[in-house]
Amino acid sequence: RRLARHSDPATSHEAAVKTVSFRARHEALILDALRQHGPMTAHEIAAVTRLTDVQINRRGKKMQERPLVTIGPEVRDGCRVWRAL
Repeated sequence: RRLARHSDPATSHEAAVKTVSFRARHEALILDALRQHGPMTAHEIAAVTRLTDVQINRRGKKMQERPLVTIGPEVRDGCRVWRAL
């Protein structure tokens, strides 16, 4: 999947390349947190990892597809619960 269009400026292409390393780092932080602390919501993961809820939730779909985690159906404090597989 292309992360930048051909017409985008060079800075956008540079940022797109960096997302690969961000993704891997964020996934590792999320998995480590879940393995150390057990099932947690995105808010709880954020408190442990210092990632934002947005950064965490962006990883959810791909991490479920791989499968590294399950998300839901359990809900706590209005948020779905993540579990490491």
